[in-house]
Order: sequence, then structure tokens, then C-alpha cells
Amino acid sequence: MSCHGCRSIVGRNRKLRTKKDKRALLRSVGTEKDKMIKALSSPYKIKDLDLPNRFVMAPMTRKRSLDGVPTSIAAEYYHRRAAGGVGLLITEGTVVEQRLAADSDQIPRIAEDTVAAWQAVL
Repeated sequence: MSCHGCRSIVGRNRKLRTKKDKRALLRSVGTEKDKMIKALSSPYKIKDLDLPNRFVMAPMTRKRSLDGVPTSIAAEYYHRRAAGGVGLLITEGTVVEQRLAADSDQIPRIAEDTVAAWQAVL
């Protein structure tokens, strides 16, 4: 089975005259794809941090924290991503305790009154 990208490579490459040539190219592309998936799925170490794989979820500010405090919805969101096998989750953008640092009260903040909520997320 070939992917859409592989078929377009075959379609653009006019030097491939026979079906045998096309099959050989598709096999080689498939092999490279398998190597990349294997590399992404392998454990990785960054200094003292051991990751089960190289999949990293980038931080996103989702604006779902009421009055700047992460809710159970945020905790469930990150727990689902962790259960899915992502090697490293970087939580959403936050602001410091100063209320004027954010343009929305739904962006999570780091302050004494948010520690318990963040512990539920972690």
C-alpha cells in the first residue's frame, strides 16, 4: 500500500518507465518512512529527562481556565494526551501572578492560589 505522497512522486518521475521501477521506488520510500517512525518511537534522553519516544506536544494557550485557574477540563485534556503516548507534554502558556499580564481571565496563571489546580494537571 502506498501513501498519497508516494504516488505523486511516482507520477512526477518520468524516468520510471516500468511498473517494476515504480514498485521499487515505492518500496524504498516505504522503508524510509518505516525508519522515521521507528526513530520517532524510540526512547530519547535530554540531559536528566528520559522520554519514552520523540513525540512532543507543543504548548498551546487554550483559554479554558476560569479566572486564570486550570479546571478539571484542563487536567482531563492533558491526561488524555499522556495516555495517548506523547513522550513530552508542554503545558499551555501561562502568565505570572500580575493580573495585567494577560488579556483574558481564561489564560492560566501561576500564583499561590493556582498551585492545587496545577498539581491536578500534572
